Order: sequence, then C-alpha cells, then structure tokens
Amino acid sequence: SIAKGSCGETRSQAYRAFDYKYINNDELQELLDRTINLSKGISGFISYLKKSSYKGQKFIKCEP
Repeated sequence: SIAKGSCGETRSQAYRAFDYKYINNDELQELLDRTINLSKGISGFISYLKKSSYKGQKFIKCEP
C-alpha cells in the first residue's frame, strides 16, 4: 500500500538523517519505533478492511 511504502521511506530517511548526524541515536530509535508501530497499525487496518463488508466507493458496481 502507499501508506506502508511512505512509512518505510520515512524509516529510510531517518537512517540517512542519523548517518549525516542531523539526529542522535535516541532520536533515531524513537523514529524507528514510531514508524514500526505505525506500519503495524496500517497492516491491521488493511486486514480489517479486507474482512469488512464495507468496500468503499471504488468497489461499488454501478448498475446501468
């Protein structure tokens, strides 16, 4: 999903910020913990939506 990809990109940029010494190790760990938890939450929400009877506007079939 786009959301999980963006979360992974944020993790990647956190490592870059650490490598360039823009943030310290504690800040890096905080960002990594937050992005990992967010990614788990996104995965859980995606799983919920897949099992849900609500399919959203995108999946509603229009009848002629």
